[in-house]
Amino acid sequence: MRDSSAREIILALDNDAAGRDGTATLKARLAALLPAVPVRVVRWPEGVKDANQFFASRPASDFAALIAEPKAAEVKSPPTEEKLTTTEHGFILSYPNRRYEVMAVEKSSPTRLRATVKALGLEPGRFHVETIELYSSKSRRLFAAEAGRLFRLPAEVTEADLDKVLLAAEQYLTASAAARPVAAIVSEPDKELAVKFGKSADLAGEIVRDLKKLGIVGEERNGAVLYLTMTSRKMDDPLAAHILSSSGAGKSYLQDAVLSLCPEEDLIKLTSLTDQALFYKGEDSLKHKCLAVEEVAGAEGARYAVRNLISAKRLTIEATIKNPLTGRLETQVNTVHGPTAVFETTTQPDTDAETKSRYLLLSIDESTGQTKAIVSAQRQRHTLAALVAKKERETIRRRHHAFQRLLQPVTVVNPYEPLLGYGDERLTTRRDQPKYLNLILAVAFLHQMQRPVRHHPVLGDYIEATLDDIAIANELATELFGASVDDLSAPGRQLAELMAGYVEAQAAQRRTSWGKIDFTRRSLREAIKWSDARLRIHLGELVNLEYLAPLCGGYGSTFRYQLLVPPDVIRSGARLVPGLKSVAQLQKEASLAGLLPNLAGQNGHLAATSQAAFARLKTPVLHSENTVGAAHLASVAGEHMPALNGSAA
Repeated sequence: MRDSSAREIILALDNDAAGRDGTATLKARLAALLPAVPVRVVRWPEGVKDANQFFASRPASDFAALIAEPKAAEVKSPPTEEKLTTTEHGFILSYPNRRYEVMAVEKSSPTRLRATVKALGLEPGRFHVETIELYSSKSRRLFAAEAGRLFRLPAEVTEADLDKVLLAAEQYLTASAAARPVAAIVSEPDKELAVKFGKSADLAGEIVRDLKKLGIVGEERNGAVLYLTMTSRKMDDPLAAHILSSSGAGKSYLQDAVLSLCPEEDLIKLTSLTDQALFYKGEDSLKHKCLAVEEVAGAEGARYAVRNLISAKRLTIEATIKNPLTGRLETQVNTVHGPTAVFETTTQPDTDAETKSRYLLLSIDESTGQTKAIVSAQRQRHTLAALVAKKERETIRRRHHAFQRLLQPVTVVNPYEPLLGYGDERLTTRRDQPKYLNLILAVAFLHQMQRPVRHHPVLGDYIEATLDDIAIANELATELFGASVDDLSAPGRQLAELMAGYVEAQAAQRRTSWGKIDFTRRSLREAIKWSDARLRIHLGELVNLEYLAPLCGGYGSTFRYQLLVPPDVIRSGARLVPGLKSVAQLQKEASLAGLLPNLAGQNGHLAATSQAAFARLKTPVLHSENTVGAAHLASVAGEHMPALNGSAA
């Protein structure tokens, strides 16, 4: 009927109460179905009840005159104008006698548009609400039938309404996407603070100090790496971070504190993740976002999807669905685009090769010195100064949110990359060197407000990495990739060193060699003050990697262990990256290659530049197990950096 070619409709129903009610209802239906066609109502003469009585006493010419009278159009149709209103969570499509409240509009693929629609009539307390697939005619038809019963209108009217809801939903999504420009959501005062922050000569140091103000004790390098990972979400090849620690060590607190500096529109934090949940996200819902999983155990089934999102930068699934019109099974493809910066935490030390190849592996400091520092800080939480500082944290977050929103997705070029070294003695170099190179790019990207923007006719706008960027990346690489050369996790390495000291002390006390000392888990636990749960996990790691051997024990009897590796060998496991070149060496090679002017006689310039870069991450040494000390930081300007340079030529 909506395709009718009628130019005018004239209603001539009975002239009684039932007829007049029927006329009003029919006029409303026709107005909804054919809004462009005028509807008129015949006014019967006084005393005439219906058409039968009229024609019984009068000729057809009188009826023709009757419908031609202007008074036939005196009764106007009820208003049919529709009104579209945008709300906080969607929009409202309303008519004089009905309305549709539409919420949670989501287009998950080019062929799927979902929304929650609430139909409300004039009668208070009566409504129908349902989440429907707007691109499914069956879903719209079922909803229209329920809405028709609610409004007491034919299904044709409510089906026409749903067509308009569909078009309005598409327009709403288009308008919503266009209304979210990054610059528009940063106020001028916040923009000034963010630009000043981004141009700070000590930007890395400012970031570390802000993290400390957010309540993070120590963990300067881990905090810096996580901040770089968060910032890299805007790059074409973002970083991913995997944080390992024992339960209660503070890994989730550290991750949450850093991610609190990420703008909320770019952050997706999850406690749990089902196997295929990511495959059915919106097409661009993960693009240049941070995806944070609180604990790997809550997303075991989704690890395959997350890994592919990191490496391939997109997820594609082809699923079988039933066509609602034909009833036949058909395949539907859904693609979710990255790139995405991924964060995850775990307590399990047995990191698999697939994870190692994609993530930066971080370990929380679990030393006694760090515990003392944290406990001391906890005792200051309710002092006047601490409560005032807590109030100031919102200002810090607002500044970082503005700074992050102003960062542009500019390309980073590293002119020094052909000169870099990483070593090629181990197969793991193939997985770690790309992460090292991307780390340098992330440092340069963070400092983009301090870099001149260049232009290339093919590449477009870009910035270049500097030696200062490489200096910071090298300092971070000591912990990140020096640890990956070692098959032991950081807690496992710490336990091995504590155990080596315990065995040496026992050997000296008994006046025998270290190889003749055996011990129980209980005696070791009492000596090093570790919890039993933590000790069980990492003893198993040391047994698997043949640092330790169980001599005897079983059900109902006590296990005894013996060290297999000499204590001095365990303690010599220094964190270094073989083949990594010092910045001093890179500068000389770059000068010879023409990338830098000849700096002969200007060695002091390198010392000032590079040492300033390293000083941004320099903090008091709380412990000795996993910290590169001040002497190492001071040696950055020298020709060799032992902890970084390794076997560089």
